[in-house]
Amino acid sequence: MRKIAVVVDRYYPQCAPDAYVSPYDDISGDLPRLHIYDDGQVCFIRIWEWNSRIHNLSFVFSQSKLVVFGAIHLRGRASW
Repeated sequence: MRKIAVVVDRYYPQCAPDAYVSPYDDISGDLPRLHIYDDGQVCFIRIWEWNSRIHNLSFVFSQSKLVVFGAIHLRGRASW
């Protein structure tokens, strides 16, 4: 089973939180438009695109889920 964890720092919502997936060994790597780094961090948005008036934690979870699901699908690995 895969888990997505969101780490929120004290400057949220002005700064975007970080999202991590585990386990990530079989899906990490640079795929087109789907970035899961070697430490399991999920790139769900470009840092300069974060807007605290538009984006919230629901957005973070939904985008992270889409990135992870897309990476699983492209790599042909087991599901959640």
